[in-house]
Amino acid sequence: MHPGGIGTLAQALAAGRPQMIVPVAFDQPDNARRTAALGVARSLPFRKATAAALARELSALLAAPDSASRAAAVGVAIAGEDGARVAANALEGICQPDD
Repeated sequence: MHPGGIGTLAQALAAGRPQMIVPVAFDQPDNARRTAALGVARSLPFRKATAAALARELSALLAAPDSASRAAAVGVAIAGEDGARVAANALEGICQPDD
């Protein structure tokens, strides 16, 4: 369970586990919608996050037959990426002086 900020979200996706996201502000609601659409998370807006609502959503997340396998597949896909190298290569390509 986390608020859905991009750093936490990236780490949770890489872990390959289903997520309960309680977005508060900024990019968090969009991140929550996208991960729910992937089938790896459930989302509950912060203003609706009561103990009962969280328990209900967590139960639904853990009971969903595909959420664990989808989350694991996303984790495997992320593990195969080298985002820092790709970003560095892209920046080098942009910053190379013309010959």
